[in-house]
Amino acid sequence: MKTPLRNLILRSLSLMLALALLAGALPAPARAAAPAVTCAQNYTVKAGDTLTSIAATYGVTLTELANANNLKDPYTIYVGQVLCIPATSTSTTTSGSTSTTSTSGQKLGIERDTKSIVVTLSGFPKKSVYYVKAKNAARGDYKWFKFGRVKTSKTGSATVTLRLPKPLRQTDVLLVCLKNAVTDDVVCQTVR
Repeated sequence: MKTPLRNLILRSLSLMLALALLAGALPAPARAAAPAVTCAQNYTVKAGDTLTSIAATYGVTLTELANANNLKDPYTIYVGQVLCIPATSTSTTTSGSTSTTSTSGQKLGIERDTKSIVVTLSGFPKKSVYYVKAKNAARGDYKWFKFGRVKTSKTGSATVTLRLPKPLRQTDVLLVCLKNAVTDDVVCQTVR
């Protein structure tokens, strides 16, 4: 009786091994090709850089920059890494204390004085909540200050005045980011 059971086990193992070898020999399923990305320019990562600060500097979204470089969350970059800055329809205008960014119908405007900022959104997703944070962009600080939130209306627009945290009030250049509370999409803008 032991011999028939043993033969059955050996045949089963042989069959599984043969199937595993056959599966390994089959071609991998075809995947859709990644969309071609046109690089407007290349950027070499320096000490203190973050993907968010690089995206804001070049007027692209964090998602666009990550996708152009095949980066997956948590978007780890390293000093010396060369990043593709994607060509985009984003335009940035900075004049005094007002800054406006426009990306695919979304418009972010930030006006600043010494104690507060006024955030104006239009063309954003309807009834969405965004958390506002900022840091000193001139020094390349790592410390972010979360200090408010913005909720868009039925039309996808909003205007809110937020008081700046004390450590940021005398900062020459701020990097202000809005993070969608649900999707984690981030939109950033440098403000002088």
